[in-house]
Amino acid sequence: MIEEGFDVSASTVGRILTEAIKKGLIQAYDHLISVSRTRRKRKSARTHAIRLPKGLKSKRPSEIIQIDTVHTELPDRRKLYHINAICPVSRVCFGDAYTTASAKNVAIFVHPMLDYMPFEVKAIRADQGSEFRGEFETTCQKLGRTLYNLLRKSPKLNAHVERLNRTRREDFYQCWNSVNHTLEMIKRNIESFTQQYNSQRYQKSLGLLTPRAYLTRHWYI
Repeated sequence: MIEEGFDVSASTVGRILTEAIKKGLIQAYDHLISVSRTRRKRKSARTHAIRLPKGLKSKRPSEIIQIDTVHTELPDRRKLYHINAICPVSRVCFGDAYTTASAKNVAIFVHPMLDYMPFEVKAIRADQGSEFRGEFETTCQKLGRTLYNLLRKSPKLNAHVERLNRTRREDFYQCWNSVNHTLEMIKRNIESFTQQYNSQRYQKSLGLLTPRAYLTRHWYI
């Protein structure tokens, strides 16, 4: 007779089921196991991205661009998906906003980002978010740009773009009244902020130069 209300741990249940399967008392449903393994394998497969080599850092402006995404909510409760890109050497940045978070939108973002940068970008560095897979990864491959992916839970490896995410939140979205503005209007204001950041924002890490002035003085760009 089974006593009601008897507490048993999940591991005990697992051992009982395993023993019952071995004795042939019950049959394992292998289909669920195989589907689960297949899904995990598909998710982890990368077609172009490679693991960021330990200790690899940019020494020239063109070597690596850090890229990341940030979700933000406007004062009128609309949600935006903002993508940032920055050169860790010169601090030249680029950004744009979309209404949905997808690899397709990041793939679209790559083209104007590469055109905007005043040098030829050789590699892009991103985390392992789902938006940095699929179509985005394929686009990097077609464009001939190396794509480095970071270890999980290692935002410090993309510290410059993480800091830019904070700047976008605090100095743009929280200080600008975007109520009743269309997405196109928001995009134009993002473009203006980007130009101001690159040409008028003096940075201590660059010797009190703007990103554009730093490029001109030290890299003749």
